[in-house]
Amino acid sequence: MGNRLTLGSNFQGRTGRETIISYTHILQRFIKILKHPLLRISVSLLILAFLLYHLPLSELWGALKSISLPIWLIALGLFLVGHTFGTIKWRLLVNTKSSYLPFLIALRCHFAGLFANLFLPSLAGGDVVRAGLAIRYLKQKGNVILGGILDRFLDTSALGIIILIGAYFAPQAFTDTDRNILRVVFVILSLMALSGGIFLLLPTFTWLPSSLKKLLKRYQELVKELLKTPWKAIISLLVAIIMQTTFVGINAYLGMQCGIDIPFVVWILVWPLAKLSALLPISMGGLGVREAALAALLTRLDIPIALAVGVGLLWETILVSGGILGGIFYLVMNQVDTPFPSLSTLRGTPKEL
Repeated sequence: MGNRLTLGSNFQGRTGRETIISYTHILQRFIKILKHPLLRISVSLLILAFLLYHLPLSELWGALKSISLPIWLIALGLFLVGHTFGTIKWRLLVNTKSSYLPFLIALRCHFAGLFANLFLPSLAGGDVVRAGLAIRYLKQKGNVILGGILDRFLDTSALGIIILIGAYFAPQAFTDTDRNILRVVFVILSLMALSGGIFLLLPTFTWLPSSLKKLLKRYQELVKELLKTPWKAIISLLVAIIMQTTFVGINAYLGMQCGIDIPFVVWILVWPLAKLSALLPISMGGLGVREAALAALLTRLDIPIALAVGVGLLWETILVSGGILGGIFYLVMNQVDTPFPSLSTLRGTPKEL
């Protein structure tokens, strides 16, 4: 009888593991399809084509022409300042007693990642390049990877906080249905963050592969080390809020110049929502999705769709120009400063990360 129970429990255990492996395989295939560059490029081009087809192009061109070169250069300068704050935040999370990344090296890594965003299909692609360069400089990857994950998490949290502030001070931009949806989304995100934190702090499950258990154990050690210095996370979150608010201010300034007359608190609400929509893994770095979301949000406030899309396209020119300048900065610093890992050495980085 005991042998039967043992055999039965072993069979059920194998069946459970096989089911998990099967679902994991399906999920991996689905993610692989979503990651394909051609799919993401196609989605971005289709959304942009749809928007341009239904837009009065004369109004769109008028909105774009209303931005003079000095105004655009000011916006670009503020964008670069914002990413300098982003470098400070990321470096603070990466640096520990056992690893130290100098500021200029961190700046070169960050702006190389900004440049890489122009060519990689995912918003996280630049993060991978940035992390790869830092790993090759520091000769270790645990702190860099965890710092990058925390950096992205804090950026998203900062957007959520800014949205809450905007929702409180600009209630006219929301219907009751919108508020209920927003509450559900924030509850889900909070539960995901909480469960992720608990998962990293609990002992690893025995059924996990040994390589994954080893990786999770390393992350648990790094998280516990970070919890010993909570001021790092607090300061980084404050810097993230400053950085994202700077980007909101740039878009509000461009919108004002285009003729969009809405209070700044409304921008604090609508622009972060549009940026969060760009995190969906369906487009080329959020291109098209961000413009469509911003247009959908602003047209509800009786803003002409041509002006809304115009601001989104102007922001794209800032992103592209900032990325190009980031690449130039990286190359120039490689010539005038200490030797540094080349971008061409990062072929194996995604697998390593």
